[in-house]
Amino acid sequence: MTSLEDIKNETVDLERIPVDEVFKELNCSKEGLTNEEGQKRLLVFGPNKLEEKKAMIQSQDLSSTLFYKKNITSLP
Repeated sequence: MTSLEDIKNETVDLERIPVDEVFKELNCSKEGLTNEEGQKRLLVFGPNKLEEKKAMIQSQDLSSTLFYKKNITSLP
């Protein structure tokens, strides 16, 4: 059986195996987890939310992009 740490470290490819096998690997069922198991997994995996990645545009990059755009549009 796969451990929670294996799943956390993504050493198991759950997307490529049948759903029943996923339930078996995750030690859960279609009905979900017990409160106790949910708390345990919360400690291992953390909250179920996606990581937010913000795109940062540096002012120099933005300035040079605007400079080129201005010069290209002003060409005869």
